Amino acid sequence: MTIEKNQERQKDKLLLPGIKLVITDIDDTIVTPKERSFYTKYSEAVDKAVSRYLNCDQQTAKQVADFYRKKYKGGQYVLFIGNIHEHFPQFGVREPNFSILYDTMCEINPENCFNDASNVAKLLERLKMEEVVVVGLTSSPLDLSRKILKASGINHNIHFNELIAYTREEGPPKMVLKEKVFQNILEKYNVLPQEVLSIGDNYSYEIAIPLQMGMRAALIAGTSPDQR
Repeated sequence: MTIEKNQERQKDKLLLPGIKLVITDIDDTIVTPKERSFYTKYSEAVDKAVSRYLNCDQQTAKQVADFYRKKYKGGQYVLFIGNIHEHFPQFGVREPNFSILYDTMCEINPENCFNDASNVAKLLERLKMEEVVVVGLTSSPLDLSRKILKASGINHNIHFNELIAYTREEGPPKMVLKEKVFQNILEKYNVLPQEVLSIGDNYSYEIAIPLQMGMRAALIAGTSPDQR
């Protein structure tokens, strides 16, 4: 067998031929909760964080968050945009705050709440064996995401080259940076857009933007927890 034919045969065995880097969402993409109601805890955390941010009662906070859910497709934008005074002048001008929601969401305990994802872990291991870079990219807080992955049987230190998540200082990367977070990944790992596959359940953040940048994308059917 010639070297060229052997190389072609090896290429045919690759899990994702032509792909050098995979960017994958976490929630409802590679991990799923045992009960769909688990993600209501995310919305409840947003309402609680808004209450703390505005120093108001829970009912008022929910009304404000619901307004942002309708107008901006996410109650969390109350805390992120810094325009509360434009819609609710009684609260005055307030600076964006990422840490309140981060800490509130990290109060959620995902232990025993997620399905076993050992098959996904094996796929991630295979990708890394084939020298494909695997980057986890999520809008959930870093500490919470690590706990969710662990509860699902995925080790972020082993199964990812990097886990990029919501931090207290910089907020949720896909919502704040949008296409820039994808561009940063391309540059860091020195890959071309067409060599990247983005996987996620949120079309706006995880599919549309990568496709516009020339990447490949795979939409996973689900109910995105990003719309909190």
